Amino acid sequence: MAGLTCARKLRDAGYTVTLYEEGCTPGGRLSTEGEGIDQFDQGAQYFTARDPRFKSAIGSWLRAGVVAEWRARIVRVTRDKVEEGRERVIRYVGYPAMRTLPVHLARGFQIHYVRRVLRLERADAGWTLCLEDGTQTLPYPNVIAAMPAPRAAALLDGSSDLGARIAVTEMEPCWALMLQFEKGFDARFDGAIVEDGPVSWLVRESSKPGRRSGERWVVHASGGWSAEHFEAEPDDVVAALTKTFCELVEKRVTPTLAVTKRWHHSRAPDASGHPCLYDAATGLGACGDWLVSSRVEGAFLSGLAMASALFQRNGEIVPLPAKDRSSD
Repeated sequence: MAGLTCARKLRDAGYTVTLYEEGCTPGGRLSTEGEGIDQFDQGAQYFTARDPRFKSAIGSWLRAGVVAEWRARIVRVTRDKVEEGRERVIRYVGYPAMRTLPVHLARGFQIHYVRRVLRLERADAGWTLCLEDGTQTLPYPNVIAAMPAPRAAALLDGSSDLGARIAVTEMEPCWALMLQFEKGFDARFDGAIVEDGPVSWLVRESSKPGRRSGERWVVHASGGWSAEHFEAEPDDVVAALTKTFCELVEKRVTPTLAVTKRWHHSRAPDASGHPCLYDAATGLGACGDWLVSSRVEGAFLSGLAMASALFQRNGEIVPLPAKDRSSD
């Protein structure tokens, strides 16, 4: 979201933008796993809006038919009780899958997929990208790293002081578990925010608009549990999280499908206070939700700020004041 937002803002201002994507589809954690009925939003689950600029963007996405409101029964689970969500907030999801939104945002760009950038080399006309397959690109006057903080720090290290500044940012991992069941059951909620234990979030996928029927759930482990079990075998993760899932939904159920996804860099507990970082002296910058808040809106605002910093180009590293550092 951060990179695509920045790219679109730059393109609208007349810049020529080329995107290099490590994966085979755009979107990062705005990700959907599987095809047909066996679809799971394995990363970002939904998003809300506080900033008027993000609200305006959502309005355009609603008109384009790539997002929809998700009117779900969300509860908050603590050790002592289960509470209905009282906050009046509109939740949105990609329609008919979370990945639909980044695919929509990526239209019209020159994107090189499955092209991981390993390092940067200085050239007369800017920066040459050295790719994992051994090839190099033509030089670019500006390079923006829209990726998790540890990856951005490693890429920019040695080329800009930004690398050292970003290196202090910590990001938590997250084990995601996708479950499918042969028969439906009443869990009394569509989604649950869990405050204690190995699980932090679980959601019934089929409760989201545009999804096919079927009993499918996504379970996200907490950052602490994911870090402690980072090197665990997937089968052990399935067993542990499925057990907790059954306790939370108060059902003895056995999944017909259980798939894990390990996100190395899921969220940053502490935002930096600046929505982007840009070193105008070198033409290098970084953006991402980890700079603002670990929310889709945070990534969007970081991308906007990154484009604005490129417009300014005053010869210094430009930190812009964050508009929103809150989290869901």
